[in-house]
Amino acid sequence: MSKNPANGNVKVGWILDSALPLKNFTPAATLIASALDLSSAIAWKSFKLGADASPDIQDRALTDLGNAVTRGAAKYGATLGFFRDQNNTDTTSIYQQAFQAFRVMRTIGWLVVRVNKAASLPWAAGDEVSYYKLIADTLSDDTNGDDSVKFTVTFLPQGQLFAHAIVGGAGVITGVPTTLAKTIAGGAFQLQPILSGASIVSRATYVSSNTTMATVSKGGTVRPLTAGSPTITVSHGSATAPIVCTLTLT
Repeated sequence: MSKNPANGNVKVGWILDSALPLKNFTPAATLIASALDLSSAIAWKSFKLGADASPDIQDRALTDLGNAVTRGAAKYGATLGFFRDQNNTDTTSIYQQAFQAFRVMRTIGWLVVRVNKAASLPWAAGDEVSYYKLIADTLSDDTNGDDSVKFTVTFLPQGQLFAHAIVGGAGVITGVPTTLAKTIAGGAFQLQPILSGASIVSRATYVSSNTTMATVSKGGTVRPLTAGSPTITVSHGSATAPIVCTLTLT
């Protein structure tokens, strides 16, 4: 994650993998709300979350005269520094809760990150978040001299994430009409659906009721083919928006 001037708009939560059964682009609002909010316990100076060096795959075939090298899966990793609480018996302290959450090595979970709202605001439906599947590997003390009492958690590089997901799939999709008249000669046209104030052009699912009349790409580009009245349905989570198209030759 890039370093930006501090504005208080970074919120970080932790959800155990066992508690996140639905791993897709529409995490449930109730699930995200149950995440352990780590924001106030994280030291900004040592907050690192982003791409990691991705490996090559070297696998020689039986008949291969040279070494076969291909690109491996893209990886990302994280290192988070946390403040410690002087009172280790206060189980209600977020600092102590963060320490307990990562005490066991190889804990698998998801870091949920929101950057477009104040960290003090709770998670809510419509939030745009990115969540990363990580394995908490090591926990080590990180206190030097007069520095704050801290500990550092290093996460093993992984490759599964969902970037810019919208929390909760419910709502009303806007930005697209209910009916649309187009000509075949006019060529392809682009849909621009919006959900909870955010564009879902690249995240929505598009289906044409009749692909001989019109096709629609994964990115929302509709291509009229023959005259007729196909329906293009735009959906994201449980939110849907049908568009009845009237296609004419000229």
